[in-house]
Formats: sequence, structure tokens, C-alpha cells
Amino acid sequence: MPIDIRVPTLGESIVDAVIGKWLKHEGDAVNQGEALVELETDKVNVEVTADQSGILQKVVKQEGDLVAVGEVLGIIGESSAETAAPAGNGQKVPTGQFQAGLVVNEKQKTPTGQLPPAQVTSDGQRPPSPLARRIAEEYHVDLSQVRGTSPHGRVTRDDVIGYMEQ
Repeated sequence: MPIDIRVPTLGESIVDAVIGKWLKHEGDAVNQGEALVELETDKVNVEVTADQSGILQKVVKQEGDLVAVGEVLGIIGESSAETAAPAGNGQKVPTGQFQAGLVVNEKQKTPTGQLPPAQVTSDGQRPPSPLARRIAEEYHVDLSQVRGTSPHGRVTRDDVIGYMEQ
């Protein structure tokens, strides 16, 4: 029976993410717990893992797509012959109605398993978010020219996009 790969709940204030990179491709065999796709947010980068072993039948959302919590990213089935239609209707599912594997970028964890506090630069501002850095790099935006609008002056995705639209 096919199972939807959905965007997991990433935190109280995180409602969407950008697909950074698919680690598996359509037709690839996947094992339960294996990382499938990297998601990037303003606060953290995460990997979504497989809830069951099988075949990645369909990639519904592509790299660079903005996705909301609960949206279908792809479909895992027992064999490539199964239908590749989403098990649901492709709509968002309220939190708690699905299980999604989630692995926080291991480089960001402290020995206690918690995310470290954002480092503060010498001028008292926090560094740009990972997603803001990726977008700035992709579009050749000099982050030193972008004004951060978060409470601590951190540059976010919206700040970079706003700067590019000027």
C-alpha cells in the first residue's frame, strides 16, 4: 500500500520550508529510517526520512519548491508497479494525523541533542538563516547589503527576496 511522504511539523513557528535536495530519486529502493529529502527553513535544515521500506514511486514536489507542513512531498510503495497517485488527495493534513521521520542536521546538534543558540556576530547581529544564505548564494546577492528585519537583525528568506525585488 502506498504511503505519502509529508512535510513534518518542524516547530511551533515554522509553517513552511523549501526543498533543498532530494537524496533519493524515483524508482530508488529506500529503507525505513533512510533520509529521502532535505528541507530548509529560516531556522534549521532537516532531513525527512522514510517511514517504511519500499520504492520511491513518485516525487510530487521538486527541489526549490516552497512546501507547507503536511503537504505531500512524494510517495513510497512496495513496488514500482503500484499506483503513484497520492494516498490522500494531496492536500495538507492536520498535524498529528501522520507520522514523519525527521532528522535535524547532525552538525547543528549539541552533545545534549538540542540545537545550539544562534551565534551572534561582533556587531550584535545573528548570522543569516541557512535558507537565506542558500537563496543569496543562488542569486549572487551580497548578504552584507541585506538588512535583517527579525527582532535580532537576522537576515531571513523574506529579507533576501525583498532585497532582490528592490
